[in-house]
Amino acid sequence: MTSLCRKEGVIDSLVAPATTCTLLLAGSTLGPMELFVIILTVVAAGAALVYFLSSSKGMQLVRLKTVSTILNDIHAMRHAAPETALHDIYYALAEERTNKSQWLVEFEYLPMLRDAGCFDPRTAPEPQRCAELMASIEEKIRLQASGMAK
Repeated sequence: MTSLCRKEGVIDSLVAPATTCTLLLAGSTLGPMELFVIILTVVAAGAALVYFLSSSKGMQLVRLKTVSTILNDIHAMRHAAPETALHDIYYALAEERTNKSQWLVEFEYLPMLRDAGCFDPRTAPEPQRCAELMASIEEKIRLQASGMAK
């Protein structure tokens, strides 16, 4: 179906939803109204999720989850290599997180953490403080990247 659509010049991204709906209807006893209600429900749930995540409570929840994840990663790295200094663990973790997100590269995540003293053996904060700092910087970068903040 996809190759046939390409030959006819139809864009795949427009064909995929129609194909999915056709497949849903082909083997089911759902009528068009039931399908419409299902699709409307999914869209409404998605909109509610986006609204919640952009609210202050949603952002606080995301931040707490991010801090928890970073702290768990720090503890795991400390247990895997107990002789490694904290500032080296922080750098390795920050580099790992940077490799997963182009936004962190573009908005200079590593230099921001370096300027905050996370990678200096004399000024490296405790794990909890470092996790909070990393999460805070990531949140600011997400807001800047999405255009919600300067």
